[in-house]
Amino acid sequence: MTGASNVTGCEPCKTDVGEYSPAGSGYCLSCTSGTYYDEEQNACFDCPVGRFTATGGIGLSGCEFCPEGFYSSTTGSPTCFACQPGKYVNALNSTCVECEPGHFSGVASSSCSACEQGKFADGVGNAECTKCPDFQTSEKGSSACVCKKTFKTINRDSSELECTCDPGMMLDNGVCVPCATGFFKSSTSLEGCKNCDKHAIKGAIQSYKGPIESSEPANSPLSCICSKGEFRSLKSNETLIGSCQSCPEGTKCDHAGVTMRDLPINRGYWRSNFTSSNIVKCYIKQACPQSPSTKTINSTNPIDEQCADGHTGPICNLCLQGYAKDFLGNCITCEDDRFHIPTETAAILVTLGVVFIASVYFYKRKKKESRDRLQEFRERKSESSTTSRVTNSLVAAQVNRDHWFYRVRTKGKIMLSFSQILTSFEGVLEVRFPSIFENFMRMISSVANLNAIQLARIDCLVRTNFYTKLLVQTIVPLGVSALILLCYLLAKFSKRFSRESLSRLADTSWSAFLTLTYIVFASVSTTVFDTFNCGQFGDDPHLWLARDHSIDCRSPQHVKYKTYASVMVFIYPLGIPALYATVLFRSRKKLRRVDRDFDPTIQKTSFLWQNYELDKWWFEVFECARRLGMSGILVFVAQGTASQIVVGLLISAFTSGLYIHWRPFERESDDDLAIVTQVSLFFTLLAALLTKVEIDKTDDYNELIFGYMLIVVNCSSVALLILSQLSKPIHFWFGAVVGKQHRHEGSLRGMNKE
Repeated sequence: MTGASNVTGCEPCKTDVGEYSPAGSGYCLSCTSGTYYDEEQNACFDCPVGRFTATGGIGLSGCEFCPEGFYSSTTGSPTCFACQPGKYVNALNSTCVECEPGHFSGVASSSCSACEQGKFADGVGNAECTKCPDFQTSEKGSSACVCKKTFKTINRDSSELECTCDPGMMLDNGVCVPCATGFFKSSTSLEGCKNCDKHAIKGAIQSYKGPIESSEPANSPLSCICSKGEFRSLKSNETLIGSCQSCPEGTKCDHAGVTMRDLPINRGYWRSNFTSSNIVKCYIKQACPQSPSTKTINSTNPIDEQCADGHTGPICNLCLQGYAKDFLGNCITCEDDRFHIPTETAAILVTLGVVFIASVYFYKRKKKESRDRLQEFRERKSESSTTSRVTNSLVAAQVNRDHWFYRVRTKGKIMLSFSQILTSFEGVLEVRFPSIFENFMRMISSVANLNAIQLARIDCLVRTNFYTKLLVQTIVPLGVSALILLCYLLAKFSKRFSRESLSRLADTSWSAFLTLTYIVFASVSTTVFDTFNCGQFGDDPHLWLARDHSIDCRSPQHVKYKTYASVMVFIYPLGIPALYATVLFRSRKKLRRVDRDFDPTIQKTSFLWQNYELDKWWFEVFECARRLGMSGILVFVAQGTASQIVVGLLISAFTSGLYIHWRPFERESDDDLAIVTQVSLFFTLLAALLTKVEIDKTDDYNELIFGYMLIVVNCSSVALLILSQLSKPIHFWFGAVVGKQHRHEGSLRGMNKE
């Protein structure tokens, strides 16, 4: 404190407590807070960063390290400061560092902790982690949340995340699950699923449902499906886009989920487009195989993929170029030279041929015996010269009518009329019979209606259509008639024939003309009326000609042909009956006489009256009217409806009653045959009515049995015809066996009439 005489007089400072004195100092000093005493340098120095001392330290070690979570950022720090939440002290304890995203810290933290699962910290310096919003989650140490599994992530903007359910999924207990069976959802939302039946497809009771990883959920109204036996039809209204409907006839919906487009159509059926449920029966089953691999050659219309090779058009009833129809309606390639006749057809033709040959053979053996009996009858009847003369004339006439040609001609007329009416039903009534019966009728039609174009397969040489048939059938008879007239006129003006020869030629020409008119009357009349017979197939908007589906009835060309057909109506359907009525009425007095067969003035018209009773001389006109009423005229009566068939049934019942009442033919067997054919037509019309009212949709309906029943009904007349022709051979055999000859003692039919 005071001066000393030597060095020993200077008292030392207490260095153990951090005192020091500068040289020449009269007192000791202590290091202040934040500093430490360095003995070597006898001075106080600031504690380095990261250390502190509250009272001054001795040596560097006197500066303590800041405790965990504390720091000193400057030298000479008397104390350490705690790091704020969201920060941690660095390794030198010299500063606080902000926690990284996904981490957090509290006060005085030496490190940051990662956010636990389900929480996040989206920036730096987070004092705590935020819990993820609903439907979101995070991994440990995440700076952001993500949508939970099964949810869809939607980023509304850069800062907002929305978790929702995909279409077809709904929220259930915090997760998105597929819509339940019978429900769907088309929106991306947390809304519930909607009921298919009430909000999409009426009647739908199922929707697609499967594992999320492998199957698509019911994410639209189209996911709603219909049950087995039904199909989905899309027709929008205010609340629904469609409905479930029962699968129509001709389809096979043997599994759930059938739609309109993939409606499984059976073999033998057709539809106009892929959005139509109006299924139509094909003209022939083979034309519509409905196989996935079926595709028509050179076809540009996808609908033609329903048709077999060679077929095209509505119900696959047209032939492509290079094909021609056989008489059953199959399109046969023109490169195939074979003319295929079905086994059934061949069997029928062979049977009829054998029966006919046998009948002729046995009739000739019996002919001589019949003449002997008639000669004996003449001798017993010769009571006077007048009586003998009349009787002999009538007997001769009876012998003439007993000739097989006249018997067959009459029965042939009856069968021709029956066949032409029967085969017109399918087209006129627009009704589909069982396939086996349709083939049976088409076979008969090709012959009975003189369809030479089809039988000869002329389409292989030149393309034809209904107009070709109409022109050929209407012009050829007129041409043949003109040729008959020309031959007669040439003979008349040649002056090389006598008057008697010209008279015979005139009678022959007139008779040939009347025979021609009878043969063509029904077929040509039907063809003329077919010009007006148009219809639609399924939902096809076109109006097609029923007999040729390549002809549009609304086309200008068809309008011209309808005009032509209208003219032909007055020549054939109306003209021929009017001609018959005029000819017969003018000769009515002669036709009532018992010896009319020997009146040369009326023999030229014998084709019209010879097979009828004396008082039924007019019956051929009635027969023409009946044939028209049962075929062509029906085209104009409620076409394609059950009412049309009912009208046909009434006509058939009425005319059948008249046949039974009048029995107009001279021969009882002809009356029986005519009545049987009338009854056959009636039952065929009855079957058509049953088909029209959809009896085929009943559970116990069997198409094959129904078809065979119709064939049996319509072959009953053929059976009767065969039996009538076999009656004489059977009688001959029976007489030969028992050794007796039957002698006819009664009068011949018609000889005792007043």
